[in-house]
Amino acid sequence: MKYDVPLIITAITVSMLFVGSLIVYPLNPYSFSSDVEFDSGAAEVTIYSRSPTEYGVCSYDILSTMNTSRNVYIFFDSGYASITGTGFQREIVSDLVCELNLRNYLEGNVLEAKEIDAAGLKDLMNGSEDPAEYNIVFASGAFPILADGDFADAVVDTAEMVRDWVDKGGIITWLLEKFGYYFAPADPGYNAWLTDPLQPGADGSLLLLGTADIVNPSSAKTYARDRTELADAISLIHNEVTHGVLTSYVESNGVVLGYTGSGYSSVSFLYNNDETGGYLIFGGAIGENTGILCVSVGQMIASGLYGADADTVVYEKGTMKGSKKVNIAVSGDGCVYVYTGFVASTYGKLHLQ
Repeated sequence: MKYDVPLIITAITVSMLFVGSLIVYPLNPYSFSSDVEFDSGAAEVTIYSRSPTEYGVCSYDILSTMNTSRNVYIFFDSGYASITGTGFQREIVSDLVCELNLRNYLEGNVLEAKEIDAAGLKDLMNGSEDPAEYNIVFASGAFPILADGDFADAVVDTAEMVRDWVDKGGIITWLLEKFGYYFAPADPGYNAWLTDPLQPGADGSLLLLGTADIVNPSSAKTYARDRTELADAISLIHNEVTHGVLTSYVESNGVVLGYTGSGYSSVSFLYNNDETGGYLIFGGAIGENTGILCVSVGQMIASGLYGADADTVVYEKGTMKGSKKVNIAVSGDGCVYVYTGFVASTYGKLHLQ
């Protein structure tokens, strides 16, 4: 099922949520909470809210191969070149951690969400830690060069390092610019992204995925209207496909999670070979507001919908105040994600059996 969504959704959301590029995170004056009781293929969900609100309840079975409860490490290293700029990356770190906290992802301090620099990233990818425990977020517009040697060889070796780590179960979340097009040297002054013949460009996805030319090559801001049922299930608002991945490629190698238009997907998850990890790609571009971007990123990571068996997704949405009970079918050992607010999210929590 497709949903026609006006292109002005982004403008409306920004006007509601943001002042400049800053999102305001209230100290939960509305007092939201939820409880879930699982019983033989079903769940009784109780949602509490002091004030009138929209709500969503979504159930699905996570793929048996996929772990969606991961530490979230956000790459930031001021010693490296960046297309998006250090200020933007700082905002991403702050906003994304706030969004994950809002959705109880870090509840009980079991999981971490924090910055990681190039040295830490290299140690993580080459170390003994299980990649299936980590989701690394990149918002710099380029992969940092982690290997030694001349530029061309270091790019190839870095791509191989990233690909091997993902093949072992790691997840890379990519937020901006064309996926795989650019690799950043340890030189903050570097700015030859478009003129350096050693940058892989469209062949970057060939190094990382084995297939070239899968990313929208245009730089013109482009937004999609058709919202997938999975996007509707968790009220995903990110609909930019300026640097989205070819929808046909995603459908053959993963799952389309967001909106589709002009042949591209706004949010895509591309599986590794055994569906234990992969690449979660948001098709945005420079100029996107950090707050509105992180609303969708936080919702996707906290819900774990990227790792769901799409055929098992069932959901209900509506409005409420006070206490609301929802009975919903649950497939197998599936989970239930509860959230409030369709545009301005105010609460979220994943309930596991």
